Amino acid sequence: MANQSKNKKKPQRRSANNRNSMKPLVGITLAFVAVIVLLVVLSTIKNNHPTRYELPSLADQQILGDESAPVTVISFGDYLCPHCYQWDKTVFPKLINDYIETGKAKFVFINTLFHGSQSQLASLGSELVYAASPEHFWDFHAALFDAQAQHDYSSNWVTPELLIDLAEKHVPGIDLAKFQEDLTDKTALPALVTDMEIVNKYNINSTPTIMINGIIMENAYDYAKISSTINQELEASKQ
Repeated sequence: MANQSKNKKKPQRRSANNRNSMKPLVGITLAFVAVIVLLVVLSTIKNNHPTRYELPSLADQQILGDESAPVTVISFGDYLCPHCYQWDKTVFPKLINDYIETGKAKFVFINTLFHGSQSQLASLGSELVYAASPEHFWDFHAALFDAQAQHDYSSNWVTPELLIDLAEKHVPGIDLAKFQEDLTDKTALPALVTDMEIVNKYNINSTPTIMINGIIMENAYDYAKISSTINQELEASKQ
């Protein structure tokens, strides 16, 4: 009988050992779940309260729309960037129709020179047009993106001759001889230096990048998010 009694207790000891061995695993699981919950909470907080940067100076920048509009939309773009072309042809028209023409927002394009000398040459042309005939800048801006679509992205399609031709077609009254001379002398280079200082200040590493009142959008093509952010900024401006 004594041996039978001892045999009955052995399964109980093994069961207790099993429970004890499970404790660390349960603790690890609970800790893992807690970390996941914390990450979700932090992500939610970040989405509800995105980082807001101080807006750069808009002095000498090309502004489309009412300069007193409560919302400032900045596009960091490159005339050599295919994604910028797509944004300009798909998202930009909606932005113009819904917010810029209604006086709710103003738009600024910051030259972001990620494609070397070709980017610089194209941006020099646009800056020279702005200096000579600011009322025709946005026509030239659109024409540059249209020209991109007509050329092989891998080729050196931006040339002084192309820029002169676009200026002649889209900037009535421009002095083409002076335009050509200024292209050669790179007289608009200080404006590009200013733009790249802004690009570096905000650590912009892709184009297009869209900033709304200092808030950088995660997805430049998500017009629903762009629209909701602008609407939130408009509501905040009324308070």
